[in-house]
Amino acid sequence: MAYKIVWSPEAVDTFDSIIGFLNYRFTEKETAHFVKLVSRRLLLIEKFPYTARTTSRTSKRRRTVIHKRTIIYFKIRERKKEIELLSIFDTRQNPGSSKG
Repeated sequence: MAYKIVWSPEAVDTFDSIIGFLNYRFTEKETAHFVKLVSRRLLLIEKFPYTARTTSRTSKRRRTVIHKRTIIYFKIRERKKEIELLSIFDTRQNPGSSKG
C-alpha cells in the first residue's frame, strides 16, 4: 500500500522558493525538468519510504536526493500511512542553511 504525501507549510515554501529561483536563473524547460524529477522521487517515496537514508539528527527524519544539489527531508507517519514532507533544500540558494 502506498503512503499519502502530506506537504508541511515549510516544504511548500521551500519548494516555491526553489521554483522561483530556477525561473529567475534558468529556462522554463529546466524548471519543468526539476518539477518532473521531484514528482518521480515523490512517487518512489510513496511506495518505498524506508529506502531513504535517515538523517544524523534523528532516525525519524529521512532524506532523499532529488538532484545532486537538491534534497527532500521527510518523516514517515506509520499509523496514518503518511509521508510528511518537511522541507526541500537546494544548495544553489544557500549552502549553509540546511535544516535537515
